[in-house]
Amino acid sequence: MAENIVAIPHVRKVFYTTYATFPASGITVGDLAYATDLRCLYRWSGASWDAISIYSLAGLAGDIPAAGTLPNGSIYYATDTAIFYIKQGAAWIKSGGLLSSKIIALTRAMNAASGNVAYTGVGFQPRALIVFGTVMDSFGASWGMGDVTLAEMNLRQYNNTPTLDASNRFISFEQSLGVTGQEAFLDTLDADGFTLTWAKIGTPTGTGYAKVLCLG
Repeated sequence: MAENIVAIPHVRKVFYTTYATFPASGITVGDLAYATDLRCLYRWSGASWDAISIYSLAGLAGDIPAAGTLPNGSIYYATDTAIFYIKQGAAWIKSGGLLSSKIIALTRAMNAASGNVAYTGVGFQPRALIVFGTVMDSFGASWGMGDVTLAEMNLRQYNNTPTLDASNRFISFEQSLGVTGQEAFLDTLDADGFTLTWAKIGTPTGTGYAKVLCLG
């Protein structure tokens, strides 16, 4: 006996508007809406509009949209920096691309009071730092590094002697070990640089100079 297949049509509403103006009434389960601002398709579950597609676009890094209400898993490729982003939670997460790097210079008055200092002008949020520094004519050298977990390590040569000493600091300008100097600890990695917590020891003099390689 031949089978008869009968299609039973079901009418669905489809809306084409911005996400903020999606209807909240007069809709049934299965209705669809396309968010013109988010470039995503949604389906009404009976209680909420649930994304059934993601945002996907390529453009300049400066044109990346706010993560906001974009569905998780949305993607954006920055053509000028070759960086790929994935939307997770409330933020865009960098997922690879070219290594960003910038060297910035900093100085520290050796008689400055202890406290936090923010250093900006990097142009991105660094994930690792490498620093070389010295206090001219009164100190040897300080080499340090820090990473995204704020772990840090410093290697210092002090009193203009060949003695080397490793310490859990980012910068160590000690003119007399444990008696006079300035020490810096990595406090935060910021959107455009980093913040150091400086600690003054005794009554040091002069000016500390350093160059910091920022990697992101």
